[in-house]
Amino acid sequence: MGVSGFVGVISFHEGWDVSKILRYALPVLRHRGGNDTAWAALLSSDSRFVIQEVKEDSNIPSGWAGLLCLYTNEASRGGLVKCGNTDIAYCVEGVVVKPTEVCKLVNGDGEAPPAYTSLVALTSYGELIAYRPVTGLRNLVLGAYGFDLAMISNESSAINALGGEVRLFVEPGSIVKASKLNLSIGRFTDNTRSKLCVMEFIYLSRPDSEVDGHPVYEFRKALARRLALRLMNS
Repeated sequence: MGVSGFVGVISFHEGWDVSKILRYALPVLRHRGGNDTAWAALLSSDSRFVIQEVKEDSNIPSGWAGLLCLYTNEASRGGLVKCGNTDIAYCVEGVVVKPTEVCKLVNGDGEAPPAYTSLVALTSYGELIAYRPVTGLRNLVLGAYGFDLAMISNESSAINALGGEVRLFVEPGSIVKASKLNLSIGRFTDNTRSKLCVMEFIYLSRPDSEVDGHPVYEFRKALARRLALRLMNS
């Protein structure tokens, strides 16, 4: 199992180079990655991926859609998998998934992936896909930059840093799909358990983030008050 910070961006109109805004996510998501390097996958106009490791002081490859993933270990790094004639770049947070499971999720085949894995993926035919597990263990946020860009991240502060607005906190068991022509949200099941990891509020999330619409900083202040009262009364 691993922790990662990820963000995916796709443009709805010609002329956008999302690498110019993806770089702003690097310092924002740094706390969720265990090293100074992020993994980036950008999709060029000829439907080819340009993939490389990037740092805050290096250039991110150009593209009209892209992923950025900061990771604590190789298990949460993600990668590139070929599903039939389609290449799929992806990042994961949680339990490791097999490439075949990534293919099934993206193609809508079979059951949902492991209950403790969040995933964001970008296909070579130009579709940005994100999944929040039925447990709701981690946060997943859908944002937008006007009518030009769709953004998906596991931190609302990353959406804000890219200049976007949070539009939706994705419900557990949901899958979001965004392309130049369409944006849809579906659910694998209504039988969700919503076991959000308390470490998201206490440790993992940035203070200026929101988890399922709840401000992290306000939660931490409220928790500190309750702990102080308990200590005073002990």
